[in-house]
Amino acid sequence: LLTTTTYLVYWYKKNKKLEKEQHNLKRVMQQSQKMESIGHLTSGIAHDFNNILCAILGFAGLAYTRSQQGDDEKLSVYIQQINKAGHRGQKLIEQMLAFTRHDKTANKPINLVQLINEDIKLLQSLLPASIEIKTELDIKTPYVLSTPIKFQQILLNLALNARDAMHETGTLTIKLQYSKNVNAECVISHELVTGNWVVLSVCDSGEGIEADKVDNIFNPFFTTKEVGKGSGLGLSVVYGIVQDHGGHLLLETELGKGTTFYLLFPPYKSA
Repeated sequence: LLTTTTYLVYWYKKNKKLEKEQHNLKRVMQQSQKMESIGHLTSGIAHDFNNILCAILGFAGLAYTRSQQGDDEKLSVYIQQINKAGHRGQKLIEQMLAFTRHDKTANKPINLVQLINEDIKLLQSLLPASIEIKTELDIKTPYVLSTPIKFQQILLNLALNARDAMHETGTLTIKLQYSKNVNAECVISHELVTGNWVVLSVCDSGEGIEADKVDNIFNPFFTTKEVGKGSGLGLSVVYGIVQDHGGHLLLETELGKGTTFYLLFPPYKSA
């Protein structure tokens, strides 16, 4: 009887483990299919929209040149606003195309410590003085196979999200380290992540993310911000870059206490 009971317990646990693995695999496949479909749609929209913007900006430039020859100051102001809106549209297009690109041919070993220190200067110029930027970068962190522009996109998108979450007042902490024996759950695939990883963490002292929204924040065009405040592409771009690197995302968030994103990248190993 004891042997039979022990076997049944073993079979039950094994069956539950298989069910969980199948469920996680199904979620990964669904997420992958959804992102691929949205990626194709986004790419088509981005290219068509970019053609429209080129025409708008081209004619706006010609109109502005002609307006300078007259005395109508208001006309010049109106045209400048058209130009600004057009350039904002182009930046949106760049994000949309970044979400759909999966080019790994330009990847090379890069020193993230040096790169982050350089990008901090950019962040300081973009974030208000009321946000304090802190860094903790381990100089012994291994290199990562990537491109500087991809990591700049990651830092920029996460920093701007943090700015909005903190309502432009608070502390942004960026850390980089080499973590061995990682044992955590990926926030997107929900699979167990183990082993040794280069970990980039971006932490804000903002309002945190509601639990029922966590599963959606990496979806393209999903945003919790007010209309006109965000495109909903920032985190999806971050997710796409991490995924292309064979990495994972971890998340810690609590309402009223802030949010920390952990981006895990495989360390580069020279031949």
